Amino acid sequence: MGNPSSRSARLGNLLTSRTLVLMMICQALGVWYVLEQPSSSLMEYHVMFQKFIKMIRLKRLAIKMADYGAETEKPTLLYSSGLELFNLKIFEPYFPSFLPK
Repeated sequence: MGNPSSRSARLGNLLTSRTLVLMMICQALGVWYVLEQPSSSLMEYHVMFQKFIKMIRLKRLAIKMADYGAETEKPTLLYSSGLELFNLKIFEPYFPSFLPK
């Protein structure tokens, strides 16, 4: 993805590939994981990430770090292998109807 002559594009692709390998290992072992990415990240558009999403049921949650004490809004995407992410009490402002009373 990106300009192959660009060092930063090559590094981004390498880091994406390594992250996906780790996520695949976790998935194969049944390990619950969460990947945190800034909302400006292009990772979800990477060809291999798209293939990974189609292979498994990856969940995505958009949050704002300011809601959890950050000085700036910092929109963030969380990708998770399990629904446990939606059961965490700290995310109640985003989907209160999903949480147990």
